[in-house]
Amino acid sequence: PVLEMLGELDETALSALSEINITNPNAVIGYTTEAIPIKFGALGRPAEKAKLLSSVITDVRQQKLTLEYVDIAFETPVLKFKR
Repeated sequence: PVLEMLGELDETALSALSEINITNPNAVIGYTTEAIPIKFGALGRPAEKAKLLSSVITDVRQQKLTLEYVDIAFETPVLKFKR
């Protein structure tokens, strides 16, 4: 499922990822090149999560958002902003 999700990512989102930790398949976490944690949750819904991640990364870059983390484990992404 992780490789399937990576295959669904657009070039912008793929280039924004620096690593993905799959040690716990129920709590997969990735990191952007800016060290922002991306919480994927369980390995299911790879195409949906790829689409969410691509959308979030595009929005973060366009709006120059400063985030603590992004959680795409749910149907609607959760963004935690830095204070």
